[in-house]
Amino acid sequence: MRKECPLRVRAFGFGRVRNIVVLELLAILTVSAATAQSAQPAVTAPAAASVPTKRVELGDFASDLDGWTYYGGWEFKGAGGKLEHDKTVGRQAHGSARLTGDFSKGGSYVAMKRACNAAALSMSFWIKAEGLSHFSVRLTDATGQTFQRKVDLTASGQWQRVELTDLSKADGYFGGAKDGVWHGPLKAIWIMLTVQKNRGGGTLWVDDVEAVCEQQALFLPATTPADIQPPTDSIFGFSGHMIHTDFFYGPERFGPYWGLEYTLPFVVRGGFGWMREALYQGFFTGDDAEKVASRRAKFEQYLDMYDRAGVKVVLCPLFSTVGNKTFPAYFEWLGDLCAKHRCIAAVEMHNEPNLRSFWRASEKDYADSCKLGASILKAKSPNTPVIIGSISHLWWGPGVQWLQRVLRYGTIEVADGFSAHPYRNGAPPEGGSLHAAADDPQGLESELRDWWGMAQTWNPTGKPLKLYLTEVGYSTGKDAKGIGVEVDSLDRQGDYISRLALVLLDVRLRGVPIETVNWYDLKCDYDNSGVQGNFGVISYDTSRVRPAYQAYSRVAKAFGNSLDLEPLNLKPAFSHHADVVKTLTWRRFSDGALIVAFWRLNQLQDKDEDFASQMELKLPDGFAVGAVTLSDLYEDAPRQIGFSVVEGKIAVPVRVSARAVWVVIRPAAPRATQLAGTWHWTLPARFDAGKARMELRGPWRLRLGDPAPLELAIDNTAGTGELSGEIVLMCQPVAFTVPAGKQQTVALPAPALQAAGSEVMHYHVRVGDAMVGRGGFVRLMQDPITLTAPPFVNDKGELRIGLANDASREMTATGVSWISGDKQGQEKLQTRLPPADRTLLTVPALKPKPYAPLPLDLKVDFRDRPGIAWSGDAGCNPCWKLTPTIDGDLDEWKTLPAIDLIADGKVMMTDHAGPKDLSGTIWIGYDESNFYLALRVTDNQFHQPYNNADTWRADGLQFSLAAGTMQADDWHELGLALTPKGSLLWRWTGPEGTKPGKMEGRHVVRNEGDTTIYECAIPWSQLAPLSPKDDLLRFSLLVNDSDGKTRKGWIEWGSGIGRDKKASLFRLCQLAR
Repeated sequence: MRKECPLRVRAFGFGRVRNIVVLELLAILTVSAATAQSAQPAVTAPAAASVPTKRVELGDFASDLDGWTYYGGWEFKGAGGKLEHDKTVGRQAHGSARLTGDFSKGGSYVAMKRACNAAALSMSFWIKAEGLSHFSVRLTDATGQTFQRKVDLTASGQWQRVELTDLSKADGYFGGAKDGVWHGPLKAIWIMLTVQKNRGGGTLWVDDVEAVCEQQALFLPATTPADIQPPTDSIFGFSGHMIHTDFFYGPERFGPYWGLEYTLPFVVRGGFGWMREALYQGFFTGDDAEKVASRRAKFEQYLDMYDRAGVKVVLCPLFSTVGNKTFPAYFEWLGDLCAKHRCIAAVEMHNEPNLRSFWRASEKDYADSCKLGASILKAKSPNTPVIIGSISHLWWGPGVQWLQRVLRYGTIEVADGFSAHPYRNGAPPEGGSLHAAADDPQGLESELRDWWGMAQTWNPTGKPLKLYLTEVGYSTGKDAKGIGVEVDSLDRQGDYISRLALVLLDVRLRGVPIETVNWYDLKCDYDNSGVQGNFGVISYDTSRVRPAYQAYSRVAKAFGNSLDLEPLNLKPAFSHHADVVKTLTWRRFSDGALIVAFWRLNQLQDKDEDFASQMELKLPDGFAVGAVTLSDLYEDAPRQIGFSVVEGKIAVPVRVSARAVWVVIRPAAPRATQLAGTWHWTLPARFDAGKARMELRGPWRLRLGDPAPLELAIDNTAGTGELSGEIVLMCQPVAFTVPAGKQQTVALPAPALQAAGSEVMHYHVRVGDAMVGRGGFVRLMQDPITLTAPPFVNDKGELRIGLANDASREMTATGVSWISGDKQGQEKLQTRLPPADRTLLTVPALKPKPYAPLPLDLKVDFRDRPGIAWSGDAGCNPCWKLTPTIDGDLDEWKTLPAIDLIADGKVMMTDHAGPKDLSGTIWIGYDESNFYLALRVTDNQFHQPYNNADTWRADGLQFSLAAGTMQADDWHELGLALTPKGSLLWRWTGPEGTKPGKMEGRHVVRNEGDTTIYECAIPWSQLAPLSPKDDLLRFSLLVNDSDGKTRKGWIEWGSGIGRDKKASLFRLCQLAR
């Protein structure tokens, strides 16, 4: 097991500063794994009689509440109370926090609480009480474990000092590590006014809250070297948090280690070209002019450091809506920064605004803020790219939906690119996440190509756009409940970062304009074992580098100029376990060397282990091998290896590991290509070769059946000599020669797609020994004939296929063929499809079982054009017409066929113990006024302590409805639960303009031992644009299960709710007439 690499210790004296050990970074940060095993501090601090400490003020309440907030103990219904700043009462001076509680109507406690980040050894505060004999304190450690204790009061109406010398001493503990051991630092403090005898309440005054904290060691940052040249065309970098320091937040929240004094040496020495830095409107605007000026000056000092280092920065300002009075001033200042600091390479408009935790206003509000903010910024710095989106994940349904809505409000007009955070939730770096399969070795590549193709449908003018992947990463931390981004070791983080970086580089080389990849984070955010604090590749205090830093640095240094690499379609062979080896192959322009990167896909192996193999590669014609160098990221440095060449194939012995390895095959006679051109990301693309002009052109929006020419137009009329070169399109070279004074158009072999969709293409243009043009583009293919809805088999066994013909001429369907399991059928047709009209095809198929999945593949053939293929669930899912009484008595439903939750659904929990644990029967119906839903659920332990939006955490329903069309971009997600306050019908989301919250509609939820009855009627007016006049609708439902702790999982009928939010995954239901 490789470990974090320690940096040497050095002791200094600092005059007035006492009891501080300062650690100096090594001049060279790339420490080998072998060194990491045995390295010891060169000098250690002398043993001390006591731990050096300092006092940290957490509340003196002199002028306000110092960040303390009120919590009403709402999980126990009935308590009343409030938290106020009392200007008239204080222990020594005026000012204290006053907490009042009233339990006459119920409840258990109210509290005042504060978040912090303090390496506390003990705590103290002063308290005065009226009407109370005791209160309670909660302390939360770094793992989220909470320690609660009762504290008795010895006097009433007098100030008393409360000292907590053992933070783990408690009457009970819960959450987090759940081991009863204190894991610092202190993350939160609650002072709780608890119910007294005879349901009494009272008042607490609190003052002078202090923590005695361990004096943390400081590390002297290394000097950023001035002799290292920044990479030329790198995409590799990190997300940073340079304002998450004690300067901006105070020492009780953050240490100094996110400051650029500490982090920039790692960026520069590691060979990285990009950083992403967030900043917040409230920190840099406001009425406190002195504080604002001080913060702005510090921020600019850091930008100056990035300027000098040659590191590009994506600035990520978080901002308010346009109505905030400080909004214009904030963007005026941002514009000044962009004009002044050459390091600012793009401005990313907010962070994950599709999540309400970051942006609570509407999509239109975000769009308005982007448009106004961009106009203010561009007036000062016209050439600074503005990046829209910053969506969490890549293919998560609500994120894509949110971005589509934002673009409808005109943000594409100010956008120079999109940003996204393609975390591989639950998947290795190559795998898909929510769009492609997690075990697909090309999953990430196909997801990015498809996403970029989709993005071009939002780009009506075809303006050049770039893609910024501003967060992606894996954490080595662990929480009580995983979130899908964790890896089990530091080594695996190093494996994954190397593989992810090379896959994303290859995707850029093959036409997707990835401008930057920002690993989240450069440094660990916290000194704890939690998930959020351990994405970094450097330890919290910058004293140690992790294997991931070393691996990523090696990749960044080797491939820091993406312009110098050409993708190849050469596929190497491996003598052992070839089916689990991932390969990428490139040619280097600067010397003609071939590069083969490879690694084993641990996710496909029965046993996760390395193996020896022989790699064999067919060499390009005329390629003579001079030397072969192997870069194994488990080794300290590249090394030359032996090879053999037989019949034009080179063979080299290699060891295949889970971390990226690459072989560089250098030619005996290197041929250097001058990199004279730049990247182009749209059509037409124009470039120069001396006095000659070239243009790559062709339509990028196509209709199936129309011509799709792609050509290179060359104008050499101003040239004085012959122009010879080649364009390499999708790895296929096409040579050209144009005499001086002539023009020529070269037709390129680029066959059009044979079905609707998108294709990402890449190319480069070489003239003589210079590459004069490079880039990629997307071609979109639209089919004038489309499916109007997913095909389905009705209760008569008929396969029904709706088709729309948007062409200007009549089409003819000549046949339908289908396969479902071991059954298949074929029907010849001569059905005319009139132009601009819809046609329903009905062919005999097979008798379905109602509500059971029916996987089916079909193809519709046409005369004089390609056919249409479809694969999916063609099940028969009737929605019955009836008007039940909503009373919890399900007798009206019993005669109708129903959904069996287990037999027809899918169990999404690992510890399901059978029907008694969780099972159920579901009915769906409608009439002209309402949609109806009824369930009888068996659950041997009912548990639902939550209310409102949190009911998904325990027993209850989540269900979604959408239009029964092929493109269902909007949906309603609703919930039905028996809460402590009674039956609740809740809306989480809906079409744009729909507000979340409690819904209108009749509903009953009743629990009777092991049985829970759910029944509800939802007016169609609450489900617009859905209507009872529709023949089809999409519906999906899941039943959550919690046996007393957290949600352990669910059983779903349909999908698109629990894992992903996507209407295309709902089941298609047919409204019975």
